[in-house]
Amino acid sequence: MGGIGVPNVIIKLKAEISNGTLAMVEQKLLVSDIVDGTLASPFASIPVRNEARGWVDILGIESLNSLSLKVTYATSEAPESLLSTVIFHKFLERTVHSPHKFTYLHPGGIVSYAILRAPSNQAICEVKDSNLPILLNLHGAGLEADSKQVRHMLDPVPDLHAWVLFPTGVTPWSSDDWHTWGFADVEAAIKAIPDWIKIVGWKWPSVDADKWLVSGHSNGGAWYALTHRPDKIIGAAPVSGYSSIQGYVPYQMWAEADPRVTLAVQNSLRSFRHELLLRNVNGIPIMQQHGSADDNVPPFHSRRMNQLISQSSDDHCHEYRELEGKNHWFEGVMSTPLLRKFYYEILGNGTELPQLPQKFGIVIANPADMASRGGIVVDQLVTPDQLGKIDVARDTTTAAWVLTTSNVLRIHFTPTGTSTSLTQDLIVDKRSLSLPLGHERFECWLVRSEEGSWHEIFDTALQVSRNLFQYFAADSEIVDLNTDAVLHQGNVISVALGSDLPESVPWFHSINVLADHGLVVRKHNGQKRVFQFEEGLGAIFLRPLPLGRLELVIWGYESCGLRLAARLVPMLTGLGQPEFVIVGKRCAWEGAAGAHAMGSFDNFWSLSETSFVG
Repeated sequence: MGGIGVPNVIIKLKAEISNGTLAMVEQKLLVSDIVDGTLASPFASIPVRNEARGWVDILGIESLNSLSLKVTYATSEAPESLLSTVIFHKFLERTVHSPHKFTYLHPGGIVSYAILRAPSNQAICEVKDSNLPILLNLHGAGLEADSKQVRHMLDPVPDLHAWVLFPTGVTPWSSDDWHTWGFADVEAAIKAIPDWIKIVGWKWPSVDADKWLVSGHSNGGAWYALTHRPDKIIGAAPVSGYSSIQGYVPYQMWAEADPRVTLAVQNSLRSFRHELLLRNVNGIPIMQQHGSADDNVPPFHSRRMNQLISQSSDDHCHEYRELEGKNHWFEGVMSTPLLRKFYYEILGNGTELPQLPQKFGIVIANPADMASRGGIVVDQLVTPDQLGKIDVARDTTTAAWVLTTSNVLRIHFTPTGTSTSLTQDLIVDKRSLSLPLGHERFECWLVRSEEGSWHEIFDTALQVSRNLFQYFAADSEIVDLNTDAVLHQGNVISVALGSDLPESVPWFHSINVLADHGLVVRKHNGQKRVFQFEEGLGAIFLRPLPLGRLELVIWGYESCGLRLAARLVPMLTGLGQPEFVIVGKRCAWEGAAGAHAMGSFDNFWSLSETSFVG
């Protein structure tokens, strides 16, 4: 790659003697703290690892007392013999006003945690009966929210008129830089605060879960929150933050490819390209802080974001301060005098949401990721191959809102907490109309096809399952393909091998496998492209399921193609995927440039016009 010297790879291996049965990863036990004598949450979890030669069935979990947990199980080699393991845990005791750990359920069904600091006694006296907003502090890469560094990051500002929340994002890397899985954890933590209030018997000011002051360090997600949840943000402080993952990671070192391939890859990442979405933040108070000597995230990132906000907005709600001689991290980086003043100003103004500008814009990369702006929610784009945009002008004389749209197919309107309520009178693309007055859960199933070698498919499914746990702490179950799995309420990951695919809904014809022909891709214009069965041929793509669910298909004609396709299951930050990719053996050394086809589906599950089909 142009470096100096001979590249060396140093590997350290740690070998341990297996106990040959069910192993408990006790250091990963996740349980709430004791808060003034009360367990802050009823949820707990512990990873287990099967070190036996056969299957292990966990038959029961029971709490022997407040300090121990008993797990009963049986192995396939001796199913009649019940085994058990007892885990002991010493709880940490905290006061209600100190930062403490509480657990809750992530939308994926796993147990996660956050650090919560309830309002201080002084704050309670000053605000009396008002519901208080949330100060979200989103940590940088590689940090646990339960670490001393994060837990006490805002100790210098103890009397803020807010609930201070330090989400973990499930993992120290916040799963995916707070983009999708990690941000779902943020919103789950917010929704869990009312449950905490009931459990500990909190009788003072409650929480306003729809008003957030967001602060984030490094990859802390402040820009993502600003651009994707603008109607909830009362202020934001991105500190030493990168502009986007594309601006931080050298994507220019990827293999060269056909322009349409590059387009498909970039299109799949557009929701994380914050530079493109900054029109969504107009009117929101923003304080950027960056050290001039930052050698991790160069200050260019914050300078660029400040420049782009200035170009897209006439308001003066944003400010950028560069700290001379300061590096990426230093003690007190999140509580400098500059930031303390900003926190108190935002939280001391009655915590009202910012007024909407007379003119503002909305930019939508992916409607599934984007919440409302000004009460306007975009449900569908005309084509997924370009951004959707809405320009809004509020007429001061008639009170009508004038909307001019681009690449927007369907929108709806929702109430917001701002004092600037959505008007009844709208003009949408020069057409007048009047508005009348007036349960989330994700599950993941891994499914194998009836055809193909069980061991080859199982190994791939097992690796996907392990990766889901490793990178997202996500739970999954590997099952045989059957009607129950397909009809299950959750989403499905199907792993298939050979010359056939599991059946899909009858109206999905864009990608099929025909035993006598090959892999058939139907283009936007109806033409078919057939990829003959060969070594290395594989595919990974989405398919619709009933009731609005989705299926991710991982298919390979033989084991090589299956492995290539399985590597494209998105796991890491900045690896957003096109909605379908057809791989060949050349992908092993050419990367995206070796793909046979890739792109997106339109609203009717046909290939979009700009999809690449070689």
